[in-house]
Amino acid sequence: MNDSKNLSGPLSSFAHEIRNPLSSIMSSVELIQALGMDSKEAPGLLHIVHEKALALSVVLDQFLNSAKSIPVAAKDDALFLDEKPQVSAPGLKALPKRDRKILIVDDNFIASKALGQLLEFHGYTVETARDGSEGLKKALAFQPDVAILDISMPRMDGYELSERMHTAGIKSTYIALTGYGQAHHKARASEAGFDFHLTKPIPIKDILSLLERVDSK
Repeated sequence: MNDSKNLSGPLSSFAHEIRNPLSSIMSSVELIQALGMDSKEAPGLLHIVHEKALALSVVLDQFLNSAKSIPVAAKDDALFLDEKPQVSAPGLKALPKRDRKILIVDDNFIASKALGQLLEFHGYTVETARDGSEGLKKALAFQPDVAILDISMPRMDGYELSERMHTAGIKSTYIALTGYGQAHHKARASEAGFDFHLTKPIPIKDILSLLERVDSK
């Protein structure tokens, strides 16, 4: 059952729509820091930061002007370069390969791609998917050690995806990474089988710290 439509009222939805572009901005900035300002990806990433800052302004203006609906932030498609950055890029120091596979499922394409690349720089093997259906297919084939799942996604939300992955016997550490961060959201995530709940935006160092805890078990 898709619960994303019932995640809560206007303020919670407003927070969600603010946190998603903030997540893209944070991921883009951290990727620039990893690659270096002279990398070929830097101009595109700076464009993303600019576009998402404008999107935040639109979301805020529309929220203040109308309590009837919460606008959706500017779509992420076509703003991110699909090619992977080279490990020799300025500012980047490749770390040893880890024996850990991570699946990221999020319809926020910019944030998931940037997070995936950052985790790859730190030695993890990463797959990404843009919705729950694609995520379930990749999970079955990839058998991730860690699954980082968004909650509010079209057709199949993160709760249902987690439940289906558990039913399929996929033994992962399940991490909810979402713009919804209230207590009842965390309780619902726990019911759906998540081990951890992280609220967007979150620095890469905090995600890495959590993964270190998971790796040490």
